[in-house]
Amino acid sequence: MTSAFPISVPVHNKLTVIAEASYMQRIQKQLGHSGTASQVFSLSSIISNPHESLQTEWRMKHWGVAYEVENVRVELALTTRWIIRFASRDQGPTKALATLSRKYREATFRNITYGNDGSGSSTSFLCGLSPAPNYWGPSTSHKEFQSVAGEDSCDCNYMINPRGLYPYIDCNRPEISTDQALDEFEKSSSLV
Repeated sequence: MTSAFPISVPVHNKLTVIAEASYMQRIQKQLGHSGTASQVFSLSSIISNPHESLQTEWRMKHWGVAYEVENVRVELALTTRWIIRFASRDQGPTKALATLSRKYREATFRNITYGNDGSGSSTSFLCGLSPAPNYWGPSTSHKEFQSVAGEDSCDCNYMINPRGLYPYIDCNRPEISTDQALDEFEKSSSLV
């Protein structure tokens, strides 16, 4: 699948919405959640652009990002808690989420935005207001990375990366024989 984004930095988002069941239904209905992959969440369903000629400027001012989100998927859908993941560019859509939070004052919205290295920020919204975001640097362990990015998200996961990269010391590695380990050590030593 080809991305509609121009070249920029991909940012992963994990949005958690907590609300009473009746409010949750209203929020999901506004955002286009119909249970199908193509209609789960979009920024244009929060606030749409009346000025088609001023796309990028308008989006940055009202959404906080220049492009619509992509790769949206529901991670959890309960009656009072909804977790969705999506991709944005360069940063999270904090302005759009603040607008949504002002409209649904009885709900809490928490967005975790992170890069491919696990560094990121967490911003919570209640009644349209948000305290300063919490920031953190790149992940230093497999466990830490997956706590942010989700289960099976690390490059060591053979389903994602069949070549078996192990970016962290605590990544799960397959068992190998001593002979194979010595052989690999000798090969890597000869490259130095």
